[in-house]
Amino acid sequence: MTIIRQLFGWLVVLPIAVVVVALGVANRASVTVAWNPLDPAAGAFQVPLFVIALAMFVLGALVGGFTVWNRQRHWRRAARDGRAEARTLKAEVDRLKQNVAPALAGPR
Repeated sequence: MTIIRQLFGWLVVLPIAVVVVALGVANRASVTVAWNPLDPAAGAFQVPLFVIALAMFVLGALVGGFTVWNRQRHWRRAARDGRAEARTLKAEVDRLKQNVAPALAGPR
């Protein structure tokens, strides 16, 4: 199963990598980035277009990853609570086994 996952991963990652490299080669021209829309000259700087595209891609991946992680918090909490309950119940079963074992062994 892991070989299939690795193959699928490469089939997804390789085309994305090719597109990213092609984007970087095709968009080497500099663009002006201005932070203040009212005064475009204040704080403006020149940067290649592919840097902006890659930065937006990374930012999107980070925001998406955080969103998924945040939405799954209730599942992680349920799993944590389940593990704690399982530990408690296992300790209780072990304690009961120790109490019942002498009774099952019979008189000596």
